[in-house]
Amino acid sequence: MWRRDAPGARRRGVRSRQDVCDLNPKSPLPDFCMTTITVKTGQKPTKEQIKEIRAAAKAPINYTPDCPKSTPEALAEFAAKARELRQSLKANKPAVTIRISPVCLAKYKELGKGYTGIMADVLDYVADNPEILTKARG
Repeated sequence: MWRRDAPGARRRGVRSRQDVCDLNPKSPLPDFCMTTITVKTGQKPTKEQIKEIRAAAKAPINYTPDCPKSTPEALAEFAAKARELRQSLKANKPAVTIRISPVCLAKYKELGKGYTGIMADVLDYVADNPEILTKARG
């Protein structure tokens, strides 16, 4: 699983890569294990990580009693709830227009896709911590 995260993010996982290799050295990704890696903004995955992702994509899905295959009814219910959640989030986040310097905008755009969400997170953080705004204004 790849996701963009804060600059200080570290690699995390249910089991480390070494644990996986110790348990089953011939299998790159056993079906009983999940590894999560957080990638910093702008960071490219290594060749080994890309190889792991491709191997995982080809691996069959093993359903168990703890994780059975979803029924069409359950998937339809999930889709309806997801639609409802998306609509409520859009209603809670109105679109606004702000003026910022071209330099500031360029720095955010360098973060890549999703930079507007990062801008919103920064604004939320400053709104929750007014001492930062006081410090910035001098």
